[in-house]
Amino acid sequence: MERLYQKLLAWLGQQGFPKAPSQTPWEYAQTLTQNPDFSQASPVSTIIQAYMGWRYGGQPQNLEALQQQFKDLTRQRC
Repeated sequence: MERLYQKLLAWLGQQGFPKAPSQTPWEYAQTLTQNPDFSQASPVSTIIQAYMGWRYGGQPQNLEALQQQFKDLTRQRC
């Protein structure tokens, strides 16, 4: 899950939406959803929320489904 989240952050940074070091995952997701130039808020928010549930809540995640969402996402442009 950590690796997927880091790949997501790297890809978003390449797309022009870098995460500030001081931002929490939740703050970053909020920033993205409020940005009118960002069109992929829903799948990105899903992955970030899954990461937060895993990282901070110890909740198991369907990593295979999330990885597929990421693959689908990277085939598109923000």
